[in-house]
Amino acid sequence: MIDHFICDCDGVLVDSEVIADCVMLDVLTLMFSGIEFAPVMHTAFGQQTSTFLAGLKRRFGIVMPDRFVDRVDRLRREVA
Repeated sequence: MIDHFICDCDGVLVDSEVIADCVMLDVLTLMFSGIEFAPVMHTAFGQQTSTFLAGLKRRFGIVMPDRFVDRVDRLRREVA
């Protein structure tokens, strides 16, 4: 029987956004090896992923491969 169920959707117990951003940086760096993404990763904090990726498309002229977000999410779950 479950006595308690804790949901941490705002990052109080686990700062999962930092983990997700690190995974995204790793995946972006592997997929687009000629681009330095580290300086722009700070802009991802607090943004929706789609908004951040649209900004990368505008800034670097890149297109994310199909299922990119799914891949990042799968890797994030493996790390967390």
